[in-house]
Amino acid sequence: MRLGLGLVVLAFWQSPAAAAVPAADALWQKADYRGAFALAIEPAIRGDAHAQFLIGEAYRLGRSVDANFPLAEGWYARAARQGDVAAATELGLLLAGRHLQQAALPWLAMAAQHGEPRALCSLAALYYNGEGVAGDEPRAYALMLRAAEAGLPEAKLRLATLRTLLTPETLHRGEALTTSAIPNGTPPPLVAIAGAPTLPATPVTAPVRIQVGAYRSAAAAEQAWSQLAGRIEALRGTDHAVVQAGNFYRLQARLPDRQAAGDLRRQLQAMGWQHFTRKGTDRA
Repeated sequence: MRLGLGLVVLAFWQSPAAAAVPAADALWQKADYRGAFALAIEPAIRGDAHAQFLIGEAYRLGRSVDANFPLAEGWYARAARQGDVAAATELGLLLAGRHLQQAALPWLAMAAQHGEPRALCSLAALYYNGEGVAGDEPRAYALMLRAAEAGLPEAKLRLATLRTLLTPETLHRGEALTTSAIPNGTPPPLVAIAGAPTLPATPVTAPVRIQVGAYRSAAAAEQAWSQLAGRIEALRGTDHAVVQAGNFYRLQARLPDRQAAGDLRRQLQAMGWQHFTRKGTDRA
């Protein structure tokens, strides 16, 4: 019985987030995933590849949002099409981990062309097992050799395993292929990404905050919030923040998205309540 080389489990390794923007990356490294998501979502929608990668990470890992693999795939794909190697790697590994090896192949190849060791390692597994592509043992060995030379510990272990499974002739042919083993990494059409949604042009779930007033004390701001929550039913149970700015305390209502912020703005205007909209998303 042939022994399979099960390496697609690499798809679920934790990987460091690339710098979407420096501030978002700093928050991510501090495990403030909500803050990182809030800072990255608008740059991602505007087309920033690193921000798109970070949003993909959030959806893959379930950081500040519910884990959603199709959404993660969609964001990774947008970043990868702009040349983001980390996004191409994670997209390929995620698809392979979901047993969508054929869809994973071009993304892994794209990352492997840039020397990404995890992509090289997983490509080797696909070619050895014949999953999503015709089995090719010499190519599998060549790819694993390159991944091991790049320093990936898992690849070094798997390379040792391959040397016990393959014939000397196959090993020799694989060594001769090391410079030409990586297949074409041309990204497929977007519609070919299994389960990837069409993302909206504007965010529908990015948190937004509305500043509803500025007060001389935190106590006065909290009292004003109690009054507002008593008059506007939608605010009951809604989160809020009191932020000191110099000698004033800003009262801000946190809303789940722009639609909710717009609804609140109209209600405040109808009540004659002075308020200010803070540009951007919730950074708290």
